[in-house]
Amino acid sequence: MLGASWFATRPAVDTAPAGCADGAHSQVMAEIAEGKERIAARVEDLKVLTGREILACGDVLSSIVDNVRALVSETDRTVQASLARSEGLTSRFVTEMQEDLLAQETAVTQVLLLADGIEDAIDAINGLAQSSHMLAINASIEAARLGSHGRGVAVIADQMREMSKTVRTTADTVRSSIGAVRQGLPPVRERATSMHERTRSFIDVVAEQVKSTSLQTDAGSAGSGRLDAVIELSNVALSHLQFQDPLVQKLTSMNRDLDVLEGRVRRVLDGDVDLAAAEDDRSPGGVEPAPGEVMLF
Repeated sequence: MLGASWFATRPAVDTAPAGCADGAHSQVMAEIAEGKERIAARVEDLKVLTGREILACGDVLSSIVDNVRALVSETDRTVQASLARSEGLTSRFVTEMQEDLLAQETAVTQVLLLADGIEDAIDAINGLAQSSHMLAINASIEAARLGSHGRGVAVIADQMREMSKTVRTTADTVRSSIGAVRQGLPPVRERATSMHERTRSFIDVVAEQVKSTSLQTDAGSAGSGRLDAVIELSNVALSHLQFQDPLVQKLTSMNRDLDVLEGRVRRVLDGDVDLAAAEDDRSPGGVEPAPGEVMLF
């Protein structure tokens, strides 16, 4: 803005006719008024442009926030589902191993009970063999007493004696086999228990790996779509924020208009009433975008 001191020190305007000066002043004032109107219109355009872009950015950013919240919620649900699924698999494996171990222990117990029953039967057979042996002895005594008439009894006594020996031998063999079974079953039970514990440890390790992999996979698959949406919305927001380019262009145009007006006023106040020399300073009313710049709006 030009101060009053500048007018006080300014050299007087000489020989210009008053009518010509008044006409120049009127032309300058008209151009100033026209420039002000053009500037006011551009400022109003900038207000509308800025308001529209701010609203658009607000909508986009609101959508981004909603997508991020949904992404966090989806990820949390996915993690919980993965944990539940992994825990379910681990629990099922452990339950199956416990059932297998219980079945093995039950089978071992049943075999031991069967061995006890067999031993009882062997004891009964041994008792029968002992009785047969005693009968054979009695038959031999009776055959000796009868003499030649006791030959049949003697044959029966020999057969009973042989049968008693065979029964005893068989009973001893079966008892020995049962003893071996009794000695082998406890280690089998111990190995089954040890195998169960090792398998359970292995299942725990595998479950942790599966859980970690499942969480990463599920979280990645659940978040990829939302992240793509967030990226797309962010790009939209950035495109809306590029309204700074036309804003700068319009402000540059207004600045040029003001420079032209200031130059014209200076010439008139300096006494230069011939505005033809300043015709090249006339603002075109706008500015074209620089090469490489894109007018978005």
